[in-house]
Parts: sequence; C-alpha cells; structure tokens
Amino acid sequence: MENRLSAHTVCRTQYHIVFIPKYRRKILNHGVASYLHKLFPHILKTMPGTEIIEQNIQIDHIHTIMIIPPSMPSLTWWGS
Repeated sequence: MENRLSAHTVCRTQYHIVFIPKYRRKILNHGVASYLHKLFPHILKTMPGTEIIEQNIQIDHIHTIMIIPPSMPSLTWWGS
C-alpha cells in the first residue's frame, strides 16, 4: 500500500468497517449482495480519494476495508 500525499501531510489510512443489519437478520442474499457490489462504487464517486480495498458480503453482515483520506468530512450520511 502506498502513502497518500496532500499539500502538507503524508498519510496511510485504512479502515475496517462492518455493516450489520438490524438484529443481524439474514437478509443479504445473493440478489442483494450483487446489488450492493454495484452500488458501492457509485457511492464512492461522491467521496473523492476513497476506495474499497476488499469487500466481503455474507448473509448477515458486510466486511469492508476502505481507504478514507483524513480530510474527508464525517460520514454522517451513512446513517446512525
């Protein structure tokens, strides 16, 4: 993994994010998983500098390893 350069900093940030449905219900079947694989790149287009390194969608949760630059505002639009 390479270092990311900005005007005054050098950083290397990777985040392991786990998305879990409410009550960990088993709703992420094959159709939903293929839809999410198509959806995530469109979401990342609105967030410059971010990228998905690895993603694993299981029946009851999603593991994602992402690069998010430190200058990115908080991810409150993901929901709370």
